[in-house]
Amino acid sequence: MIIKELYLNTIKRVLVTLCGVVIGISSIPTIGKLSVQMTCFAKNDSGEESQVIVSMGDSYSSGEGIEPFYGQYELDIKKKVENPDWLAHRSKDAWPGMLTLPSVDGKMSDENNKGKKWFFVAASGATTDNIKYNFVKEYKQGKYEGKYILDPQLDIFDEIGEKKADYVTLTLGGNDAGFSDVITECSCFFLKPGTLTDRLNNTWEMFFANGGIRDRLKDAYVNIAEKAGSQAQIIVAGYPRLLDENGSSLGNIGITKDEANKVNANVSKFNNAIENVVHNCQGLGMKIHFVSVEDAFEGHGAFSEEPYINGIIPHLSLEASKKYGLPETQDLDDSSLGVSAYSIHPNFEGACAYAKCVQDKIDELEKIETTNKYNTKFQIAVYDKNDYLYGNYVIKIEGKEFDSVFMKDFFAKDYSKTISVDTAKKIKINLPKGDYTITVTDGDNEDIFYKKNVLIRPNSKNDSLVFRTDFGKTDEQESDNIWTDRDVSTYSPSPQDTNPFAGEKTLSARNVVLTLDVSGSMGGIPLEETKKASAKFINTVLGEDANIGVVTYNEMSEIASGFSIDKALLQNMVTDLYAGGGTNIEAGLRDAQWMLKQADGKKKIIVLMSDGEPNTGLVDEELIAYADEIKKSGVMIYTVGFFESLSEKSYAQYLMEQIASDGCHYEVANADELVFFFEDMADQINGQKYIYVRIACPVDVSVTYDGETLDSSEKNLNARTSFGTLTFEENNEDAKENEDDRVKVLRLKEGVNYDLEITGTGHGVMNYTIGFMDDNGDYSDIRKFRNIKITRKTKIDTVASNSDDSVLNIDENGDGKYDLKLRAEVNGYGKEMKNLDWIIYVILGVAALVLIDIVAIIIYVKRIKRRKVDN
Repeated sequence: MIIKELYLNTIKRVLVTLCGVVIGISSIPTIGKLSVQMTCFAKNDSGEESQVIVSMGDSYSSGEGIEPFYGQYELDIKKKVENPDWLAHRSKDAWPGMLTLPSVDGKMSDENNKGKKWFFVAASGATTDNIKYNFVKEYKQGKYEGKYILDPQLDIFDEIGEKKADYVTLTLGGNDAGFSDVITECSCFFLKPGTLTDRLNNTWEMFFANGGIRDRLKDAYVNIAEKAGSQAQIIVAGYPRLLDENGSSLGNIGITKDEANKVNANVSKFNNAIENVVHNCQGLGMKIHFVSVEDAFEGHGAFSEEPYINGIIPHLSLEASKKYGLPETQDLDDSSLGVSAYSIHPNFEGACAYAKCVQDKIDELEKIETTNKYNTKFQIAVYDKNDYLYGNYVIKIEGKEFDSVFMKDFFAKDYSKTISVDTAKKIKINLPKGDYTITVTDGDNEDIFYKKNVLIRPNSKNDSLVFRTDFGKTDEQESDNIWTDRDVSTYSPSPQDTNPFAGEKTLSARNVVLTLDVSGSMGGIPLEETKKASAKFINTVLGEDANIGVVTYNEMSEIASGFSIDKALLQNMVTDLYAGGGTNIEAGLRDAQWMLKQADGKKKIIVLMSDGEPNTGLVDEELIAYADEIKKSGVMIYTVGFFESLSEKSYAQYLMEQIASDGCHYEVANADELVFFFEDMADQINGQKYIYVRIACPVDVSVTYDGETLDSSEKNLNARTSFGTLTFEENNEDAKENEDDRVKVLRLKEGVNYDLEITGTGHGVMNYTIGFMDDNGDYSDIRKFRNIKITRKTKIDTVASNSDDSVLNIDENGDGKYDLKLRAEVNGYGKEMKNLDWIIYVILGVAALVLIDIVAIIIYVKRIKRRKVDN
């Protein structure tokens, strides 16, 4: 039966495809699917079962390269060149027109739907700018040439009215990145050896630059969400891997296997980047989804045996086409020579593949689910209408369990189980082999429920069953309380308030972005300890008038949670983190900065955690310079360095220290210590003031208070007390053998005068820094002592206290006498306090001389008087 159905479907597709090609009409086969109806279909605001799709974006949505285009057969050429549909190369066979909706008869491109239930504004060549701004199209057709201005694509929402779009589909970003141009030039030998790599690297520089492609994509998605309305589901489709993995050497087309794989790998990377931007927007509460098409195009790249993508198509002038009997393209300039815009774009088969991928997502959102197989051990994730994990529902499982699929009709047993869920987390399920219906019902409203039919099979790799529901309150229902309710991460744009973070001036005084490294090296114990530490941090900071957002990063970055004061939501989100990929600290900082730019609040803080040096994005001094820009904008950056896995730690520590605000880098020796340092940072953020002491040299330091001692010596090592902590960092300079040249960092709770004893353990030069906090938590008073000579005999005494000056008393030879005293005032450098004994001696000597002179004068005067008397 299955073979017969597949055979009939294949015959149907071939016949209809041939008809479409030969006749050139818009009759496209509906993408077939085996599905089961679930709950009621979505309705628009009017309550009528009539839905609308708006299709936007670039040439991969417009159908570039798939004739016929709307307006192509216009007999009056003057009308043709002023037809926006033809100028934008909007194809009658474009994949958005193949889509279907439950409440709409036929495909969206059917004559009775276009312009009524389907609005098609995608344009070939469009970039992110053309979503919001005009698009100038130049044309030359015979004697007619000129320019035509296409309206901004967002204008369509003004035309159809607010909140009328149920779905928005688009592809976007490819023209900003210029991948097709690179391929075209590469294939036609326009690029010199090595230039391809440079061009691709330049693409990524443009992507991650401040205000670059990534930022423009995010802005475009936000603008679409605002104009379309909060009811609209936005579906962003990715791009296919463009080339056959073996390349091509047909005629003048020269693409090596290495070039093909390099381009394909970058397209995949670009898709991952787009998906991360989409996830970031989801973190803001937007109803936006990413759909990958890579699997659907696998093995069907340009130049393959069965391509879904056009190869390099030459564009000849109209005269040349007629002369050589070649097909005439619809390129906007009919006199130009070169490569047609049709090149490296999906053909009809590719459009069908795109339509199938996007249709599956629409069916999922419309609760039209295909029966799928799942493992006997799987998890259920239930999301509310704001796309957050939901925590108040009932799971009911009913069906038949059996040992053998072939004998299930005879030996199946009835199975029934009910599970009440009151926590927002993924639920682990263990079911015997069988066929079941799983129903989830809203705990707040039992009239709202969702059903899925599942086949439980031990050999299935599918272990995650997801329900996207209408449970809970909508963003609009919560918008009135967005800044006083439990969760302030919801996104509810309106004409009066389009800033997702703007709100009442009574918003919490501090906004903190917890920016966590989830790269592959964090797998295992480090990530588990990070989860514990982050949960403790969240619990501590939220008790003190603060909002917390969470950003995770590997080679890309994701806003895992917008700003929230909901402990359960934040902690559950942290619990679900997983590790994988590279390390892009810049990406994490950039998303954290973006969140803080949108947020109100007196204090803006980034807490950045990393276990290694970045291997993508900005690195070295460029990364430090970018962090400096963030700090100059008023953001305070705390960094936590966990470099246990690195053989050479000094540069990673230096980098994190430079990224951090003064005195705000924390160095962690072991994963199980992360929780303590996250707690220390939370206390500091909550207002606990610390004295920061940093000593770089081969010395040991100890400080004792109230019966406890912090001590860096190997014999008496103790790094944590109730009054402070001691940590170590590698020294950038080479240490001599058997000398502990590590940097010692003390953090001592302010309010006490601490006596510090520093003892030389080798030969070198010591740099000593002491910092004091102001009421805002900034180390605004930094005093520095530089280039102090140290030997094994050196003894130094000093007091760490928040006073007008700091003094180092230095005994250079260990004889118990101070040979040198250095003094530093507020934000000053240590200067020598001169020995005053010689001044005293001079004064005494001068006084003695003066006294002698006075005595001499008195004696002289008396003698003169006597002589006068005698005479």
